[in-house]
Amino acid sequence: MTTDIKIISFKNEFGSKFVEWQSKEKIIFSKGNKLFSSRHNFTNQILIGEFPMSILYKFITQFSIGKRLLRSYYYNVCLIDKNRIFVTFRKSLGIFENGNFFSVSGLKRPARFLRNACAQDKKGGVYLGEYISNVQRDEIHIYYLPPNSRKLKIVYTFNKNTIRHIHGIFKDPYSNDFWILTGDVNDECKILKTSNEFKTLVVIGSGNDNWRAVSIQFTEKNLYFGTDAEFGKNYIFKMDRSTYKTKVVSEVDGPIYYSCKIKNQIIFAVTAEGCPSQKVNKVVLWKLNKNNTATQIKSYDKDIFPIQFMPGIIHFANGEPEDYIFAYGIGLTKLNHKTIKIQC
Repeated sequence: MTTDIKIISFKNEFGSKFVEWQSKEKIIFSKGNKLFSSRHNFTNQILIGEFPMSILYKFITQFSIGKRLLRSYYYNVCLIDKNRIFVTFRKSLGIFENGNFFSVSGLKRPARFLRNACAQDKKGGVYLGEYISNVQRDEIHIYYLPPNSRKLKIVYTFNKNTIRHIHGIFKDPYSNDFWILTGDVNDECKILKTSNEFKTLVVIGSGNDNWRAVSIQFTEKNLYFGTDAEFGKNYIFKMDRSTYKTKVVSEVDGPIYYSCKIKNQIIFAVTAEGCPSQKVNKVVLWKLNKNNTATQIKSYDKDIFPIQFMPGIIHFANGEPEDYIFAYGIGLTKLNHKTIKIQC
């Protein structure tokens, strides 16, 4: 099986269409606050719905820089069943159901949920963890949205002064376990696991930036994650499933937020954050093949705008990628709000 990676850039007319979810049969993409389904070539477009937005907000976010300043993006799109789609948009939650939009209630306070950081169980229910600034280190909640509900319930709470926030919750496709990634400083950096629907959480590793991760990928024998260190060096790690021992696969120049898996290869995206740990302010895509060899495959320069308008970043689609995955860039000179297809 080939290990070659090809990156295909779409023409400009597809540039503002962001693929949020994909399967073999269809894609779900956003355009502004609207959500559509279509074929993979963006034909046969069907409007799913529109996330509520004021006239002023719509006006501001029609411009790229306004959209970035206000973080006006779909961050999570999860199919509950064929008629219901759960979404997080900026700091709001909702469900599209048979052409209608319904707000999801139950949040204790407004919170953002990072890209593809919500995990579903076999029933279609969704787990999500709070991502807030939390300078004061208040308690942090993990929520659950039952598959037939529009109201969240709290299933686990981190006590005060234990973590800053939750980077993501991820379902292990090889077991019934869920993995939880937290940050940001010293013992707040944790990778945890639950095997009993969040009744208890087991700390797999913690204590320093080597356990500060934003996303994680799974294979039958190992787990893989990249670190999100602001001041220290960053690495791609391999973790043995049976022993939880970790091994450095490669050092990388900058923090890694997001990753994805295509066939038997894993893609990691270094974020252009401009932090002290980063020598060159670029997004760099790395591929990790089944032999645990890491290789740089593409890089993109950060644009001129400061981090207040978002770092340079790659957003991967959620769902069920096979031979390729859609992605789009933010804050990059040649890829801002443009769609690409990463293909094996």
